[in-house]
Amino acid sequence: MALLLVRGQSVLESAGPAWHLVGIVKRDKFNPYRLTFSRRPDVLSARIKTVGRSLLPAVQLTDLSGKSMLLTHVQITGPSTPRHNSPGSGSGHSKSNSTNELEEYSFVFQEITLSNLGSTSATDDWNSNNG
Repeated sequence: MALLLVRGQSVLESAGPAWHLVGIVKRDKFNPYRLTFSRRPDVLSARIKTVGRSLLPAVQLTDLSGKSMLLTHVQITGPSTPRHNSPGSGSGHSKSNSTNELEEYSFVFQEITLSNLGSTSATDDWNSNNG
């Protein structure tokens, strides 16, 4: 587990039994039920990798913009080959990573519920504003 600061809010990142990960979330333009998720490697990386193609009941992802997504019936694949972190896209992790590389995962899911940090109302602007 790791405590991170995202847009002024504390977020507890964990990889099981309750899953909540923080990173860069991008929608797959060709498959509406798949997201690409990038994050810096850390102590949770090994746990994420061991899940493989197992079906998880729910995973919450929080983007660095403050958008939060609750995915249900989720499979995680990856990580792909780490890519270099672009300038200005800091992960919000409190520990710095000297390699400056991100792990990239693919999340395939059945349902998504969106919200913003600090807000309890769901948002419906995923298709128009993200990706």
